[in-house]
Amino acid sequence: MIAARRLTLPAIMALLTLLVTSAVAQPQGDRRERPAEGGNAGALAFLLLNERVRKDIELVDHQEARLQKIGEEFGKEMRRLSSGMRGLSPDERQARLAEMQAARERLDETVADVLLPHQWDRLHQIQIHQLMRRQGTGGALANEALAETLGITPEQQERLRAKQEKVAKDVQKRIAEIHREAREEVLSVLTPTQRKKLEEMLGEPFDTQVER
Repeated sequence: MIAARRLTLPAIMALLTLLVTSAVAQPQGDRRERPAEGGNAGALAFLLLNERVRKDIELVDHQEARLQKIGEEFGKEMRRLSSGMRGLSPDERQARLAEMQAARERLDETVADVLLPHQWDRLHQIQIHQLMRRQGTGGALANEALAETLGITPEQQERLRAKQEKVAKDVQKRIAEIHREAREEVLSVLTPTQRKKLEEMLGEPFDTQVER
């Protein structure tokens, strides 16, 4: 039976370094030819922290052992590179960030060498699923790398973004209506006197949703 056990704590801590440091540098692309991804270099490796992902791509024990070693080495390298960042000059900081970016790119490449071709392809598919979940279908398809892979034109990208915004607003309205209907259904248990007292306690309506 194919194993899908959890990565050990050292490997998880090492790979978590990726999440902490990925926000400080903009993605510069990956040297490997691959489907479009929706995030920084190294993001594919981070997906392997999820047990469901490891199970889905059917990792086996010897692969997890190799990934653990890779994660530990990567963590050491990123800790070295991130050490003393505050004291660097702007030029030195940019140079250090470039080193971090290169390290993240090497991480994905090293992980790719561990995985079988079908596992690597499936990891990309999962990444695109995650991108669509976070940004919506329109937002994901307007992503520069994914749009380039699909041949989506700049004009289509703008239409996709506009459509995604409209759909998101429509969904919010529907959700708000469902909440109102559910509230009325629940409050129907109260007597008119109780409803009136509750309305007095609430006072003027207040929109609890924070505008973005």
